[in-house]
Amino acid sequence: MANDLNTAEARAPIFDLIRAANTAMDQGQLLAGNRESILRVLASFDAVFDVMVDRDAEPTRRALEWARESGRLAEVAPELLASQSLTDEAIDALVAERTTAKKQRNFARADQIRNELAEKGILIEDSREGVRWKRK
Repeated sequence: MANDLNTAEARAPIFDLIRAANTAMDQGQLLAGNRESILRVLASFDAVFDVMVDRDAEPTRRALEWARESGRLAEVAPELLASQSLTDEAIDALVAERTTAKKQRNFARADQIRNELAEKGILIEDSREGVRWKRK
């Protein structure tokens, strides 16, 4: 147990696989058969490590609701409260505003929105398919 069951050694090839897949996608060389194989490997990895899908939102919301009802909201970490203070719809609206600001070359406003969301625990990921966000 001292080496945490070598999880770093288990994760390293997955990161290599993802890096290679991203490179192939960027170069337009990822084939459908490769995609399916990669997804199978990632599903097998996730069956052990359970890290691919964020399943924290609902339990977190229920825990905060319990804390609110029990009068224990003051015991909740401030950064958690901040991250949960925005609804998904409000985050989507800010992301849309940021996208518009970037298109208008108003990079100061786009950066301001990104920073505001980051302060509230919302991570923005820009990709070729569009913008994704997730809660920390």
